[in-house]
Amino acid sequence: MDSSNTPLGHWAAIADTLGGVDALYEFAPVGLCVLDTDLRYLRINRRLAEINGLPIESHLGRAVDEVLPSLAPLARDICARILATAAPVRDIEFSGETPAAPGQHRVWRDQWWPMMDRFGRVAAIAVSVEDVTAEKQIAEALRSADRVKADFLSAVSHELRGPLNVIRGWTHMLRSGAVDADRYPEVFQRIDRAAMTQQRLVEDLLDVTRLTTGKLTMRFERRTIRLTVHDTGEGFERAVKARVRPSP
Repeated sequence: MDSSNTPLGHWAAIADTLGGVDALYEFAPVGLCVLDTDLRYLRINRRLAEINGLPIESHLGRAVDEVLPSLAPLARDICARILATAAPVRDIEFSGETPAAPGQHRVWRDQWWPMMDRFGRVAAIAVSVEDVTAEKQIAEALRSADRVKADFLSAVSHELRGPLNVIRGWTHMLRSGAVDADRYPEVFQRIDRAAMTQQRLVEDLLDVTRLTTGKLTMRFERRTIRLTVHDTGEGFERAVKARVRPSP
């Protein structure tokens, strides 16, 4: 006879299911707790105890004000909203420090649900807590990278306009006959320098694009300090000479 079809087997199956639910609650990868309407901990799982940096026993029966004073004001506000509306409050972000990581600013995303009694009143509040500090740090790093990229493109755009204006200005003057023939060599040299400057800027911009898309290969080699200083000095010397106005 299949014992699962008997009343005793039925209740045994329910007990096994409840035991599985308890285990799931206890070992869930997110923080879970149940608070009474005075924000005292009635139940808390291991993950949330780890997040708070205190053992489970140090939470039970104590209020949020005692366990995490810095987070208590927002917790009281959310509790008041739930008691007034009997509606859940979702995706609330808390930030601050806990005994688990003193001196470190952490960010958590909470979900708060009312638990109703048989009279339809809020008897307790269930809370889930997810540490989203790493997510926030990645988002901030991406925003910072976007700002750097925008600043770079703004600077490059400004630098590109300089040589472009030189080329267009002298070209217009040559076409209009505003330049004497004896100044042609000087003007052509100016246009050539502006074109070379623009070419270097475009190449730098392309290098940045290749770098950000993973298409630029970096090659590393050992160099002595003397050789590095020598090559750097020569580079500066060439740059200075290129900017010196030739004598008419």
